[in-house]
Formats: sequence, structure tokens, C-alpha cells
Amino acid sequence: MKKIISLLLVLVMVFSMTVFASAAGNSFTDIYNSKNEDAIEFLYDLGLVEGYSVTKFGPKKNLTRAEACALIVRALIEDDEIYASAKDNFVDVDDYAWYREWVDTAYRNHIMHGYGNGAFGPEDHVTYAQYATILVNALGYDSLDFEGTWPANVEELAVKLDLYDNVSVHVSDDEITREDAAQMLYNALWCKMVNMRGVTLYDVVTAEK
Repeated sequence: MKKIISLLLVLVMVFSMTVFASAAGNSFTDIYNSKNEDAIEFLYDLGLVEGYSVTKFGPKKNLTRAEACALIVRALIEDDEIYASAKDNFVDVDDYAWYREWVDTAYRNHIMHGYGNGAFGPEDHVTYAQYATILVNALGYDSLDFEGTWPANVEELAVKLDLYDNVSVHVSDDEITREDAAQMLYNALWCKMVNMRGVTLYDVVTAEK
């Protein structure tokens, strides 16, 4: 499946996006009490999220930068363009880490950046505001040009785009859960992309499926 969205890559930046590792959408045994069950299964069917095992998704766990990185790369990048770089880009991203190819691909395509000290922080958690920033940029907005102060300016747009529909009550710097991250990505699929008039992220993701 994938993607005709390379024109967005120069716009998508800031933190990073996700991996959720191997499972059948309707066989996750830990999502049946999740308010976001339908979104998780829908995204699994699209090949955008995975679990920690065949049966465990970990809905209440916090999303890490490495996981976030893998998720956005899955949504935006062609399969044959996802690979680990020959050069080490970050001192804390091991050659054999599961997230190496996702982090390197995101870095090459300007989807994310490290901390500026040589580190990426793959196990650091992502906040709701950081995740919202990633999504609005993925939809074609350039959050760096927004009027006002981050994260309030991004949060305002996220609310207008309904990205927080069926998402837990939170404040900007709360660490986002995997179930809420899935719901927000699901919500983003139905938003019109600002630089592809009449096209949604869902159209892009499913174009070659």
C-alpha cells in the first residue's frame, strides 16, 4: 500500500511518530474495553499500527518518540524508501534496534529531528501537543508559521480539525497514550489536506492499497 505524499515531507517536522509491532487487528485481547477500539482495529487493517505481540496492543502505555516515528513513516513514506541509513545519525539509536529504520527514514525525510546534542531520545514519551503538531504538519500545515505561541496555537487548530474527538481529557504536556495516539491518527485520516485540495490523508494512504 502507499503513498503519494512526498510533497508533504518538507512540511512534516518537529518531534517524531510511531510503531505499534505485530498483531491481527481483531485479535488484540487488551483493547476491548478501550474507547478507541474501533480506531485501533481500523488503523491495523490499513497497516499503520501494530502491537507489542500478536494479542497485545498496550492501549494505556505511553507513546514513545520511536513509536511515533514509525507511525508517521508508515503513513507517509513508500515501503521501498523505508530503510536504515548506512551512517549513524544518533548516538542513542543502535544499529540493531527495532526502530532504527523508522528513525533513520524520518530523519532523512525531514519528518523529525533529534535534540541537537546527537541524541534522538527514542524511548522518551510524546506529549499530546507534540503529537498534534506532527499530525497538523502531516496534513500540510506549517506549524512554524502559526500565529501565537506553541502549543496553544497548534491545540487551537487541532480542536478545529476534530483531532481530539474521542480522546481523553488532557493538558498539552501530558504524555499521550497509544490508544489516544491511534484515535488522533484515525481522526486525521478524514481531514482535508491543505495542499492537496479535496484529498484526505485516508485517500493518500489507501491510494495504492
